[in-house]
Amino acid sequence: MRGGSSDERDLVRRLRRGDRAALDAFTAQYLDRLYQFVYFRVAANQQVAEDITQESLIAALDGLERFDGRAALYTWLCGIARHKIADYFRRLQRFEQVRAALVLDAGASAGPADAVEREERRQRILAVLRSLPPHYQQVLILKYLDGLSGRELAGALQLSEDAAESLLGRARRAFRRLFDEQREDPEASATNELC
Repeated sequence: MRGGSSDERDLVRRLRRGDRAALDAFTAQYLDRLYQFVYFRVAANQQVAEDITQESLIAALDGLERFDGRAALYTWLCGIARHKIADYFRRLQRFEQVRAALVLDAGASAGPADAVEREERRQRILAVLRSLPPHYQQVLILKYLDGLSGRELAGALQLSEDAAESLLGRARRAFRRLFDEQREDPEASATNELC
């Protein structure tokens, strides 16, 4: 291992051995610094910054064998966080593509009144989808917009088929509940678009 202080090299060695005290020291030394690094790069969104920081630290610990010491440990952690931040923004872009898919069929309406009704329904669907936790958004998008089968869904989510189906069921129920709470017209059936 080249670069970094002797204390840092010792910390990495101890982490690789699974030393619990080293994990505590690692977290104490890098958690807040990495959070600050992420926070301002995700438009000061506290929840997103917390999630990305946690994902980055877990990825670093899982990939310690790839740390070669050419850079300081914090620099290496920031590199991992940059990739996680890029993933986050790709997901955000994908969400906007989903939004576009939800409004694509606006021209298929029979008349202006239908177009207004369909647009209102799509806006309610989008609002509900946005309000769901990210893992519920993801499973609904993969199933209903990407059209993945149960097996493909499980693979994409890195879950067993049973776990993926369970997650999908919970996401559907959460979507229906929130949609019903926001529904202005009790006769509307827009829930079927995602459920």
